[in-house]
Amino acid sequence: MVLQLDKPNQLLVLRTEDGQLVTRSPLGEREWLERPPLPVEDDAVLLVTDPRTVKKIELNRVQTVWESRESEE
Repeated sequence: MVLQLDKPNQLLVLRTEDGQLVTRSPLGEREWLERPPLPVEDDAVLLVTDPRTVKKIELNRVQTVWESRESEE
């Protein structure tokens, strides 16, 4: 389960079975989840952090492994 906290702006990854904290990761000042996280693998989710950006995050390390950003055109 992935949650976003506001102050400080960060992601929390909790184990679904018991709610135990797996890891936490700070988010940028202007990053905010535009939509709920979409699970794509057992240990990865897609996050929409602004209207033009989608990121694939590995939950075990809370590391961005892929990012796509739409051009401003």
